[in-house]
Amino acid sequence: MICFHTKDNWAGAQITVVVSGTSHLWTCTSSAHNALEAVNQFSDWFGSAYTPARVATPTYARNPTDGGIKVTFAFTVASSGAAQSVTMTPNASATSLLGFGTATGSVLTASASAAGTWSPVQANGRVSYSLDYPMVLGTGDAAGAGAIRQDVPGHGHYKPTVEAIGNAIDAGRLTGVMAGMPTGRYGWIYTTLAKQWLFLAFGAVTRSAAGRNLYKFSFDVGRTS
Repeated sequence: MICFHTKDNWAGAQITVVVSGTSHLWTCTSSAHNALEAVNQFSDWFGSAYTPARVATPTYARNPTDGGIKVTFAFTVASSGAAQSVTMTPNASATSLLGFGTATGSVLTASASAAGTWSPVQANGRVSYSLDYPMVLGTGDAAGAGAIRQDVPGHGHYKPTVEAIGNAIDAGRLTGVMAGMPTGRYGWIYTTLAKQWLFLAFGAVTRSAAGRNLYKFSFDVGRTS
């Protein structure tokens, strides 16, 4: 799964939230440039907006209709873990960007994919990230009996890559999403091994045949930190 930066005005997204009759307004800030960052902002805000504290836990899943990502929030009471019913009323911007409509419940799933998201068909959005280099032995700045230290000169030419397998729906989705990215293309990919999101800079992407009605997508990427 990938959440790309978009040119959209994420600071225009607002959601009115009602919990046990108490209403609060969430407004996304300008520091969010993609769906993941907006979702994290909402989760952090919700965790401090009410007393006693509540929790909004997001999960992400492929939308088979268009190859994007649908977001689901599960709402609970922090102290007990009990389900908490919530009414969410997004403005037009939040609906367009995050895919949510007005809804009530303890588990709410977006009705549409979030803007700038891509989740190819293989393994429900699985994307691989790799950095291949040969073992380095001996002595010197780049030595270490096979262990390569970060930022060691001489290894910059071993570029990391991101690869995924998708279908025609995914190809169309990716074309549209990348056309809507600002200059200086960045995004977050979900790493299943570490179970965390990784922030990358994205360069060129190539597409090749990977089987019947399937494509292999290969991205040139770079770590930003």
